[in-house]
Order: sequence, then structure tokens, then C-alpha cells
Amino acid sequence: MNKLWVSLALVFSLSISPLAALESSTKLNQADTEFLFGTDAQNVDVIVLSEDEMEETTGEFWGAFSAITGLGALIYEIGRDHHWW
Repeated sequence: MNKLWVSLALVFSLSISPLAALESSTKLNQADTEFLFGTDAQNVDVIVLSEDEMEETTGEFWGAFSAITGLGALIYEIGRDHHWW
């Protein structure tokens, strides 16, 4: 069980740093577009969310993340109790 918690802590710590943006922008530059959609992407119809739109979605990720993590831990414990692994 300790390995599971260490793994979750590692994944969590690695996923936080990219989320901290240093500057806010309302347009994707060419390098970002190529990184996200490839160099041969044609007519990519996307927009960057405004600060207000970003605040409206605050916390929605963590609810889903918590539910999935809790379900995974429950399945792991049931499987361990029934000697599935």
C-alpha cells in the first residue's frame, strides 16, 4: 500500500508544476499550436479560455480525480482481499 501512496504523491507533484502558468495570454502562438496539434494541422478551431472562464472551471478536475482515485483504491483493496493479485 505504501508503494501506491508514493506513486500517487509522485504523480501529483509532477502534475502540479506545469499547471502554474507564468503569464496569461488569450492567443496560442505558433510554437504552442505546433506542439499541441502537430506541424501539419490545418484549420484548428480552438480558443484560449479567459481568466473568468478559467475561474468558472476551478475545482472540477479535483472532484473527478478524487472519485477516480477513490474507486481505484477500493478496487485495489477488494482485489487484494480476494487474492486477485
